[in-house]
Amino acid sequence: MTHSSNDRVQRRRSPRRVLGAVSALAGMSLLLSACAESDSDSTDTGSGLDGEYKIMIIGPYSSGGSELGQPLPQNRDAALGAAKEINDAGGVNGKAIKVEVCDSQGNPNKATECANRAVQEKLAAVVGTFDTVGDYLTPLEQAGIPLIAPEAIQHESESPISFPVTGGQQGITGAYSMLKQQGITDIASVSADIAALNSAVTPDKALGVKTTAVRYDPNTTDFSAVVAKAATHKGIVVSGAANKSIAFINALRSAGYDTPVASDTSMIDPEAIKAMGKNAEGIYLSGSYLPGTYTQNAAVAKYADSVHAIDPDAKLTDGSQNAYLSVKLFANVIKGMSDVTSETVMAKLKSSKSVDAGGLIPAVDFSTPDATATSAYPYMKRAYRFSVVYSRVVDGAVKPLTGKFVNAVTGAEIK
Repeated sequence: MTHSSNDRVQRRRSPRRVLGAVSALAGMSLLLSACAESDSDSTDTGSGLDGEYKIMIIGPYSSGGSELGQPLPQNRDAALGAAKEINDAGGVNGKAIKVEVCDSQGNPNKATECANRAVQEKLAAVVGTFDTVGDYLTPLEQAGIPLIAPEAIQHESESPISFPVTGGQQGITGAYSMLKQQGITDIASVSADIAALNSAVTPDKALGVKTTAVRYDPNTTDFSAVVAKAATHKGIVVSGAANKSIAFINALRSAGYDTPVASDTSMIDPEAIKAMGKNAEGIYLSGSYLPGTYTQNAAVAKYADSVHAIDPDAKLTDGSQNAYLSVKLFANVIKGMSDVTSETVMAKLKSSKSVDAGGLIPAVDFSTPDATATSAYPYMKRAYRFSVVYSRVVDGAVKPLTGKFVNAVTGAEIK
């Protein structure tokens, strides 16, 4: 189903998201699909542009599981906003970028259907995906379609077609190194007792810390015993579902403990901070990106403007920035290429040593994985960027400590 630039698509939000409608899209069309549909019409490419490069973004945009904040309509908005920004500025190589949005609805089978459609349409790339299972990778691998800046949740960190710049252990590793920078090396690792989190082994040696796993039943509502165990350590890193992290931190502070707490900005987001009130004050946060509200940074301001050109109410999150950047990276990779296919884009990515990220993150070297990441986490064979920004909750808002990107393992500034 294809919507023209004059259409408005009603969006269904989760209770954590603001109800609203999509703004009219100028100069490009929006394709919303669960990927069971097969019809797709040609679209306007924008004034003065001759032809288009079509790419796909896959994720849970209308519905999905709640454990990772799904659905994520802001990711879709960000990808569309990036394309509009590029097209309004003259496109790439005289052509427009068209983002085909495939809504997986949080269903791995639908995500795979989306990937199959990308193969059938012979798309040059798939970008900015979000999927908690990873089965969608198989058809893309078989067809050799590059996956640019997926959120590396499962096998995206090791798939030969994947070129991630965020996800995996990046943010939470930065939480540990952030505490290390404060002189804290005895750290409790607090999370639910589930396989996905238990398998995430912390590289104590690489980080120079000693971590102790403190696990709780995913269905628990009483965190008193968990607090008692975690509080015996000098610092605490919290990971997992936001609602459980909020409950733990509230219980910790209510019990009178002022133990330093660190986490990932994708887990402790502005809504979680608001929900915790005064209990959120002082929490250390490690993020793959600068806070979306940090608009004194020109790149962040540009991102925010582009997203809000699609939906003024769209949330500004790490995942949203990643989706926005995925489109910008594709555009910068193909710049100057006369033949843009999945094969040529794949070859270009593999040889690209410094892909401009527009200042949103440092330039990305896709030719060689980050050595500190692969050393700390051997399974992360495709970690091309392992940098984070250190922030802290001050007066109810996320404030970057320096605004500089640092290596998630060592804490060293990345120039």
